[in-house]
Amino acid sequence: SKINVGIPFTKRPKAIKFDYNYKGAGEQKRIRETGFSKRRVVEGADMGEMVCLLQKRWEDEEGNIHALRIGTQRFRFNKDTNGWVEGKEFQIHYGDITKESWYKDWMGLVTGERTYYGLNSKGKNVKIIEEGWADSNETPTHLIVKFDSSYGGAYIGSEGNTLMIDNVKLVYCHQAEHADTVLSDRRGLAPSQPFTYREGRKGKQGGDHPGFQGFCPVENISDLSRIHSPYYSQFSL
Repeated sequence: SKINVGIPFTKRPKAIKFDYNYKGAGEQKRIRETGFSKRRVVEGADMGEMVCLLQKRWEDEEGNIHALRIGTQRFRFNKDTNGWVEGKEFQIHYGDITKESWYKDWMGLVTGERTYYGLNSKGKNVKIIEEGWADSNETPTHLIVKFDSSYGGAYIGSEGNTLMIDNVKLVYCHQAEHADTVLSDRRGLAPSQPFTYREGRKGKQGGDHPGFQGFCPVENISDLSRIHSPYYSQFSL
């Protein structure tokens, strides 16, 4: 879908951190149903997905938006958690990751039917042409954070797939070195409600955190969101 994706952002976090609770539908196949065409079966079990990307964008004379990928973290939820997993950190990897042993095709550049859209300087919603990998030491211009209850794209999923998230933060030092304050309680949000992005350092010094060794900036991104799939729901910024 042609949603305006990404926000201006120039920092280089080490990880994205959040609490999550995932329950899959238990089906081995998915459904595609748009409301305008015949319902059909799609092969493969459904999974939730988290996307955190850092890009360096620029606009050409025709108003096209181009981008290089600087930082990448994509994770697919394929196991029920039986409750909340709290404070899980996912490392953001910088530069070209295609030669890494853990690399999967779906972690690569976003092209084709899955291309993201953004507003250019003329206010027109255009494709973001992600055309290559940046050097690992580049400074980003934009951040994308996206959570999906289903990974297959719009109108594809399994009814009942549910992903709940809370306390989404960007982390700027190693986990053993930092402590952060819980800034929100868990409350349900409508699937169409966007994230609220707040700048500022949210770490704290001292406190009841054994092993805490100093101040670490932590940016709070959002409170809890419940993402429920009949057949595809997402939050993004």
